[in-house]
Amino acid sequence: MDLDDKMIKMALSTNVRKSRLALNLTQDELSEKSNISTQLLKEIESGRMIGSVSTLIKLCIALDTTPNNILYDLFENKQNHDEDLTFKINKLSNRDKNLMEILINNMIKN
Repeated sequence: MDLDDKMIKMALSTNVRKSRLALNLTQDELSEKSNISTQLLKEIESGRMIGSVSTLIKLCIALDTTPNNILYDLFENKQNHDEDLTFKINKLSNRDKNLMEILINNMIKN
């Protein structure tokens, strides 16, 4: 999938706004909590700006979320695969989970 700035801005805009509203925060409250300007937040939520990595991290901390959640839409296909794998692992017995962990750790080392 080819990502362009428009797609990134849209995902960021939509999910920052949704997260803010879910916490019943105004833009001014989130700006203060994340230590960014209200104007920058308005630009991000309107989809006109992306902001820096630092801004994204500040917003995630203030919203009590992760970049994965904020940018979920951009990685949905990969996320679905990861969630499916996690779901399958969770179905295993504790013994089998431990074996899977050993196997994965050995695969990572090589």
